Amino acid sequence: MADYATVRADGENIRIGDNAWFGEHATVHIADQVLGAVVGDDVTVGRYGLVHACTLGDGVVVGESSVIMDGTAIGPYALIAADTVVPPRKTLPGGFVYAGHPAKPIREINRDELAQYARSLRIGSAHADVVSARLPAWAVVVQSLPRDGGSLHAVDGRSPRFTRAYVAPTAVVAGDVTLGDDASIFFGCAVCAGDGRIVIGARTNVQDNSVLATNRARGDLVLGEGVTIGHNVELGAGTIGDDALIGMGSRVGDGVIVGSHLTGLMDGIPLGFFSQAARSARNACDPGVQKILF
Repeated sequence: MADYATVRADGENIRIGDNAWFGEHATVHIADQVLGAVVGDDVTVGRYGLVHACTLGDGVVVGESSVIMDGTAIGPYALIAADTVVPPRKTLPGGFVYAGHPAKPIREINRDELAQYARSLRIGSAHADVVSARLPAWAVVVQSLPRDGGSLHAVDGRSPRFTRAYVAPTAVVAGDVTLGDDASIFFGCAVCAGDGRIVIGARTNVQDNSVLATNRARGDLVLGEGVTIGHNVELGAGTIGDDALIGMGSRVGDGVIVGSHLTGLMDGIPLGFFSQAARSARNACDPGVQKILF
């Protein structure tokens, strides 16, 4: 497991086979009390890859910043190219390269070629097919902060403020950041206000390996109460209303306003394109959406 890779089995089981490898900020998680995750032998997951409540067969290679969603089964010795989204409840046969949003088969791949892709990720010299064009800017966000001193950092004399919130030990919260009661910042996250301001409302949940960053020039980032920010999200300046949901792997540019009770299942939308690319898909009161939220 590379730095900040996160495997979190709080509410269901995760089973990982022999010789698995997870790059920086890769995430493996479950659907609480619903679905666990199974990762086979010799699986390789690139940086910011997300494996969520699904099954990966032996030898699967997941490119950087790809999202594999709940109930999906990937057959053995498949390649999921970088920046690919595999929607929920899909079954993808092994032995193929998959790419796109949603994932589609591109061509067959043999084990020898697949092994070369896996090795390229593991040694830090990744093949272009598994290199992301949209990795969250973790290093840029935290580069000016001290490497020690825990999760909380002052910037220009302004420090994070909260009385009853959870900040995971591998998260970073810096600058003028206010956390409401029972808010939570999970593992591998960076919440950095720079010389600007971030407000996170009560009961809002920022899931693993997400990056929330702004500064004075970009504007404030304000999250309402009861908001859910999924795993591996990048979020800039803007306003997210109460009880909204931003889906796993989303990239949300500056200046975006998401209304209360809206469900932004926007996995894989590139940074800066949210306001142009996002569109209404379902009513947030639909039973299926409520199941996601609760």
